[in-house]
Amino acid sequence: MTQDFITTMRRESISKHLEESRMVLEFGPYIRPTILASDKKDYFVIDCFSQDELKQYAQSNDEDNGNIPVTNFLIDPLSNTIRPDLIGKFDLIIANHVFEHLIDPFRWLHEWEKSLIPGGKMILCIPDKKQSFDKFRSDTSFSHLLSDFFLGGQTSLPEHLIDCALLYSSNSMDTEVELKRRLSKEFLEKALDSYQPGLHVHVFQYEYFIDTILKPFLLLGHTDLDLVDSGLLESIGEFYVVLSKSKPSWDSVSSERFFHRSADSHDG
Repeated sequence: MTQDFITTMRRESISKHLEESRMVLEFGPYIRPTILASDKKDYFVIDCFSQDELKQYAQSNDEDNGNIPVTNFLIDPLSNTIRPDLIGKFDLIIANHVFEHLIDPFRWLHEWEKSLIPGGKMILCIPDKKQSFDKFRSDTSFSHLLSDFFLGGQTSLPEHLIDCALLYSSNSMDTEVELKRRLSKEFLEKALDSYQPGLHVHVFQYEYFIDTILKPFLLLGHTDLDLVDSGLLESIGEFYVVLSKSKPSWDSVSSERFFHRSADSHDG
């Protein structure tokens, strides 16, 4: 398998964590698997599509399908239930551009932590909204994610479908034309029936994610995950987070960061 610039940048930023692993599970790598044959690891892929389906999709989009690995485990994109045979199996989980697609990201962390051995790690690479087609959308709030966690992500999915329909950005938007089209009753009704696994359900940016989303959830005690590393990869428009299956090594979050003024706050 070859690696492009994006894969190279990711691997360089998390290289020490890759070196420490042997049994690796990667979620939906598509055309950019993080693990290469030269790494000589026990490598497994989980996706909601088979390798053949992904190859056909890549071909229809004029993308190179030569790097798409075999899908070892198929999963329902609307379910976070872990298979019993995967519990305690891996020392590394990789999920690049997965977290934002999940209807209930906190439940996903809670469940898939179970597949790690003690001391195992989880690496998330998440697009930064400022450099993506989510740039017009508001950040997903901590309270919203908690609501999804306690009540189920299906509850708020219609809201996300409408939000995406209204505010997804394209490279060649005629904003006046788009405004009229997207505010039409027919367009919005169709949006409510348009869920597909590639949808960015949630929206994040690195400046706020660690201190106002991730750390507060970890401190609630619903997982045994500790934050051990993170960083912004500005050249490829994403950030990474590395979690370890161990009790949190810190006991508080910054109140100044947690109670920061939101980007849409205005002085009266």
